[in-house]
Amino acid sequence: MKKTQYASIIALALGCAATSQAALVTGLVAYYDFEETGTAGLANKAPGATDYNGSWSGSFDAPDLDGPGFTGDATYNPGDGLSDRSTLLVGNALNVVDGNNTFADMDIGTADIGKTMTVSLWTYLAPSAGNTSARFHAFETGDTGVYDLSIGTKSNYNATGRNDYTIYGPDNDKIGTDVLNSYSEETWHHHVITATVSGADMINSYYLDGVLTRSETSVGAAANFSFTGLHFGDARDGATNDRDWDGLIDEVAIYNRAITATEADELYDRGIAGLAVVPEPSSSALLGLGLSSMLLRRKRS
Repeated sequence: MKKTQYASIIALALGCAATSQAALVTGLVAYYDFEETGTAGLANKAPGATDYNGSWSGSFDAPDLDGPGFTGDATYNPGDGLSDRSTLLVGNALNVVDGNNTFADMDIGTADIGKTMTVSLWTYLAPSAGNTSARFHAFETGDTGVYDLSIGTKSNYNATGRNDYTIYGPDNDKIGTDVLNSYSEETWHHHVITATVSGADMINSYYLDGVLTRSETSVGAAANFSFTGLHFGDARDGATNDRDWDGLIDEVAIYNRAITATEADELYDRGIAGLAVVPEPSSSALLGLGLSSMLLRRKRS
């Protein structure tokens, strides 16, 4: 009787873990965990991926540790003063310095993922006191068209802090109102932007830290919705306008579908728990090995 009960519990646990993990990798076209340094840290680690490895603009700066594989530093000096970048989320991270005009370029666009899509990422904004930038781009489309999938503070940011975050979708439409007082510096935040085709329109949704902030419809935008690349850590126009990110980026996931609200919340929960989007090895596999060992020990006894 006990063996039957244990087997049922184990089967249920394994089933739940496998179902949850399978959902998070379904439609996952590109995934970057930035664990390794150099070009290896920009490899696409989505299951079965053979393309869309990232590239780095500028040289990997060893003294400043620009680029992927950053291991954290409480007294990091980006060139304009000290910045606390000691808090990591899931292993190592991508480190971007405003003054160095560096960014990661992912050669992936609507031709690869379609018009119904999702971009998910974690950000940690950590500019020093000497950084006078009013706006920081965690990512933006690489083309020079009118489409802007960006995250950045407003140019007229709050006098008490750069906490007025604005999300843009197709045709530069804001996805809802500004997310006032919801974004803090030197704090990890999770962002999910989904785009869905609905007839001639595009429905764009933004989740901040697992919560749907707002959905907005861009009327008539579906026909011309197109972009040819994603820049992480910079605006699409490169070094101009001083919009470089200044801090850390981690766990970037790009889907060829609009993930659900439940999945957005799960991605947030995983990050808070220090778990990767695509575990190596997967948590379900570890769970299976552990539970199998427990069963073997019980049988031997």
